[in-house]
Amino acid sequence: MRLHFTSLLLLALAFPPATAAAREVVLTFGGDVCANRSRILPEPTGTRIGSSLVPWSAWTRHMAPLIDGHINFINLETVLNDRPLTGAGKKYTFLSHPNALRHLSSLGINLLSLANNHAYDYGGIGAQATLRQVKAIAAERKGKLWFAGLGRDEREAARVVRFKVRGHSFAYASIGNLTNMNMRHRAGPHKAGTLGVRVKADYEQVLNNLAKVKADYKIFSIHLGVERRVNLDPGQRAKYERALEAAGVDLVIGHHPHVVRPVQRKGHKLIFYSLGNYMMRGARDMWPLPDAQDYGLFGRLHL
Repeated sequence: MRLHFTSLLLLALAFPPATAAAREVVLTFGGDVCANRSRILPEPTGTRIGSSLVPWSAWTRHMAPLIDGHINFINLETVLNDRPLTGAGKKYTFLSHPNALRHLSSLGINLLSLANNHAYDYGGIGAQATLRQVKAIAAERKGKLWFAGLGRDEREAARVVRFKVRGHSFAYASIGNLTNMNMRHRAGPHKAGTLGVRVKADYEQVLNNLAKVKADYKIFSIHLGVERRVNLDPGQRAKYERALEAAGVDLVIGHHPHVVRPVQRKGHKLIFYSLGNYMMRGARDMWPLPDAQDYGLFGRLHL
């Protein structure tokens, strides 16, 4: 396995302090994370690379020193369960052990996107398993692990998560990349799943939910983009900018193409169109592409 050091982006945004006691909040964020290769059974103590079982601490040793924010984000692109699941209906199906997330959480990872095309690798059973495992780990972390984008029903999939860090209020939501081929995995009134950014009603529903919430800072995670393409999809810029304008979003975190896409700043607002891979077991090497080297973008944002 070739190891790639992730690019580091440092950003500082200055805001007038609300009170004399206002304190800095640091966010770190990387893209796609999966702890296991496709169709490999999960193991509790580490991830298998070839014939070797690599412990969790060795898997993350190069990234661990960078995960030092008050809020640390990942896109968790895998089903999560501690035993095998049946019903894999796709070419690439990822199933990771919950202990991988426990380890990442122990390093400081505390903000998750669960809305992506691998959330339903094992259908509704897999989606429910992931929710059960993530909620259990969040309880172990005494509520200091926040997640969005996957729900037991449509309402939960569209929810905005609110939390406070160092006295400042945050709002967070996430949406996935459902297509016509996988609309059967869309969350319904009594059905677990995700919502789709390409589905106008879904996108507007999440934006409306974000717009209604009052918070010092709003974060929106979007899983979208043609894989292995560094240029934006048609209409992508307008769609993401609408989140800033219509819902008051301050930071859009994009992922899915597995390669890095542009970063845009509008005043004090930021859009990362794709962070690329972060700690993604099972992703193919991107380096042979003429316009996309095999690296991810890691962000550290000071507020």
